[in-house]
Amino acid sequence: MEVIVLKCMCVRVILMVLVQGLFCNGCINEERIALLQLKSDLKFLPYLNWTGLDCCIWEGIECDNMTGRVVNLSLGFASDYWACPPQKTRVNGSLFLPFQQLRSLDLSGNCISEWLDVPEGLERTSTLLGHLEVLDLSFNWLAGNSLSFMNKFSSLKSLNLEEENFDENLLNISEIGRLSTKLKNLEVLDLSYSLVSGKLSSLSGFSSLKSLDLSFITTKSMPFIDLPYFKNLEHLSLDYVSSLSSTSLLNIGSMTSLKSLSLHDCELDLHSSLDLCELVHLQELDISRNYLSGAIPLCFANLTSLHRLDLSYNSFQIPSSFEPFLNLSKLKYLDGNNNEIYAEIESNFMAPKLQLEILRLSAHGNGGGALPKFIFHQRDLREVDITNVKMGNEFPSWLLDNNTKLERLVLVNLSLSGPLQLPVHRHMHLSHLDMSENSLYGRVPMEIGVYFPKLEYLSMSSNQLLGSIPFSTSQMSALQVLDLSNNQLSGSLSDNLAINSSSLHTIILSNNRLEGRILNSKSNWQELQLDSNYFTGGIPDSLCNSSFLQVLDISDNHLFGRIPACLGHMTNLRFLDFSQNNITGSLPSGFSPPLLFHVYLSKNRLQGSLHDAFYNCSILETLDLSHNHFGGTISNRLNSLYDQLKYLLLNNNMLEGEIPIHFCNFKELKMMDLSHNKFSGQIFPCLNHYRQRDLAEGPISYYAGSPAPQKTLQFTTKGREDSYKGKILEYMRGIDLSDNELTGEIPIGIGTLIKLHSLNLSHNRLTGSIPETISQLGQMESLDLSNNSLNGVIPSQLTQLYSLEVFNVSYNNLTGKTPQRIFQFGTFDESTYYGNPFLCGLPLIKNCYTAEASVPIPRYNEEEEEESGWIDMEVFYVTLIVTYICFLLGIAMVLYINPRWRRIWFYYCSQATETCYYFIVDSISKCKIK
Repeated sequence: MEVIVLKCMCVRVILMVLVQGLFCNGCINEERIALLQLKSDLKFLPYLNWTGLDCCIWEGIECDNMTGRVVNLSLGFASDYWACPPQKTRVNGSLFLPFQQLRSLDLSGNCISEWLDVPEGLERTSTLLGHLEVLDLSFNWLAGNSLSFMNKFSSLKSLNLEEENFDENLLNISEIGRLSTKLKNLEVLDLSYSLVSGKLSSLSGFSSLKSLDLSFITTKSMPFIDLPYFKNLEHLSLDYVSSLSSTSLLNIGSMTSLKSLSLHDCELDLHSSLDLCELVHLQELDISRNYLSGAIPLCFANLTSLHRLDLSYNSFQIPSSFEPFLNLSKLKYLDGNNNEIYAEIESNFMAPKLQLEILRLSAHGNGGGALPKFIFHQRDLREVDITNVKMGNEFPSWLLDNNTKLERLVLVNLSLSGPLQLPVHRHMHLSHLDMSENSLYGRVPMEIGVYFPKLEYLSMSSNQLLGSIPFSTSQMSALQVLDLSNNQLSGSLSDNLAINSSSLHTIILSNNRLEGRILNSKSNWQELQLDSNYFTGGIPDSLCNSSFLQVLDISDNHLFGRIPACLGHMTNLRFLDFSQNNITGSLPSGFSPPLLFHVYLSKNRLQGSLHDAFYNCSILETLDLSHNHFGGTISNRLNSLYDQLKYLLLNNNMLEGEIPIHFCNFKELKMMDLSHNKFSGQIFPCLNHYRQRDLAEGPISYYAGSPAPQKTLQFTTKGREDSYKGKILEYMRGIDLSDNELTGEIPIGIGTLIKLHSLNLSHNRLTGSIPETISQLGQMESLDLSNNSLNGVIPSQLTQLYSLEVFNVSYNNLTGKTPQRIFQFGTFDESTYYGNPFLCGLPLIKNCYTAEASVPIPRYNEEEEEESGWIDMEVFYVTLIVTYICFLLGIAMVLYINPRWRRIWFYYCSQATETCYYFIVDSISKCKIK
């Protein structure tokens, strides 16, 4: 038998050699010519290098080994799809006549707008592409054009017409349906992402259809109401088809041959649309991101063929016993994320038939104080993700012992308590371990690196762990991310820890009790967060060796010294926080990494000017240099920040001069704090020209990759300093120019910043009246104009600021009647208007009817500005000296007149003198004895 097989193989090889020898260089000449013509017509990209005579070795070409003919053409996106010319590309069908054995053709993404059919008389005896089984014409521009050329592809089994959803690409469902008379063998049809017209019932003629993809499909005029019945359909996808009505899915319940059904994000209440429990052959079911709520239907237990079930992002109430799923013996994947887990009061637990591989329950609710019981019986788990469910038991080391193939374990915010317990044996498959946001206490086990040597990700943040970082972490040779933040770890960082690993690139040790010096940097580090510890010493120059470093946060420590100049040349640095240290000196000249997004250098002792710093940081979003000793003026070198800067905090420095007029060019600015400086001149008048989107639109856009640390920005509003972080920071809009030496009037254009929440112009020298346009700031919550020289009446339109919580115009020269006490203004007391002697009306005591005739309206005189202050210091000092002298003379006169008081005075003076004398003598004697 073996001899016969060997002879047959030899004959086959000989025949292949003889057959291939009949062709020119292993390729049919007419097919090679057709391919070159096709490349010219479709304008293929230069990288598609077709050289040589043997087309069978060209890229994207596959030939039959016996005949040498092309059987597979894979030319997807060989043209520049994103630069399709206005005049789209036409395909000449005649070019495919030589390909008599072609079975698969991929021309996706080649800007094809029309397929020219073969003229009559040119076709050969065999039908054009008569053996073609797979055709991919997705991401072209064929929609809206005739598809009749496909009538000749009688052997076609798979057709992909996925399109970009453009108005000019309107796909006619009825025309596709007419192809069913010729394409009787079609089994796979993909119309996803298309803009269609017509009724889906037109597709009912494809009786052999096994797979239908209508994901992301939208209709031009009317919603689908007639999803046809397909007897042999096995795979159906209707993801993101929000236009489906409740009656559209009636036929799905009767398609009992379905094996895969995806209804992701369809905005449907499936309980009233179809009966899923009838699909007994279903193997994959995705009903995630819908409006499903209530209990899991008990009839789910009938779906015994299920392998994969996705219920995520609904409002299902899943019992902790998992009773609806325990009978699904073939289930391997269960995703219940973002639903509710609840503990049953009484449940008859039965041993589960399923053995899961993937379990995801990142949900919410109360699990009843323990992990679901069925997990005790699982032995094949590869991934477990249980998050935000109150369990309240100890760390389940048994889960690791029972599932030796476990690769990913996430137990976040489960109220787990007790010490961290290691499994009985080493775990050689676990690569991801996250136990953050629990109540684990005690020391980190010293052998953790021995038992988990293959870990790539380790997070135990936000617990109550003590002690030092175990030495055994150095044995985690594959560790990439280490997060032990928000614990009570102490000690110094040894060079023998996991931080010395060549694969480690992210180190997060924030908010602990670590001390010593900052560790020497490694070249592969990407993120280093050591903030809120007790590190001392200077910032090491070795940080500059980390050319890939993106996040550097060493804030809130006891560091001193200067900022290394070389940090300005770190081309990948995107987040920098040195705030709340004792760093001195000036910013290095040209300190401007080109990818820098966020800079926090507040609360140090930095000085110098800002002339050259950050001039190349064109994508900077946050610049916090507050609470330092910067002086001088602000130059135009900050013009590179105009496009992206959102948060500018320069408060509590010694900056002077005028606020630069080029500040008007900030396009995305949301929060600006220039308070407590020495700025002079007028408020930049360009507020008159600001668009309404300024200080109003656009969320924070963090850089790609790992998210930026959630830092807190301090901003004074409503009379207090508040902290803003996360989403609250995204929506906060504020301007603080208080405690400067600004003069002139408040710009009328301030009213265009319609989404401004806080405006503080207090403690300046502003004059003129309060603009009525401020009443247009409908979202204003805090408005402080106190301690200026504003005059005129308070605009009555300000009562339209319904969100206003703090309003202060005290210590100005305002006149007239206070605003009517309605809406928010009914809550303001006398302190709001105090220090304006010519104001009257409630809540002030002064009555406007008696004051109007006698009180003149004050006029502001710029020449008398220096004399119009509230305190004349020369008069104050003279008064103080005269008062002191009068006080001493008064005491002497009393003692001279009253002899009894005089004797008592001298007696107490004598006693005090003797006490001081003996105290000094005793102290000197003790020092001599020592």
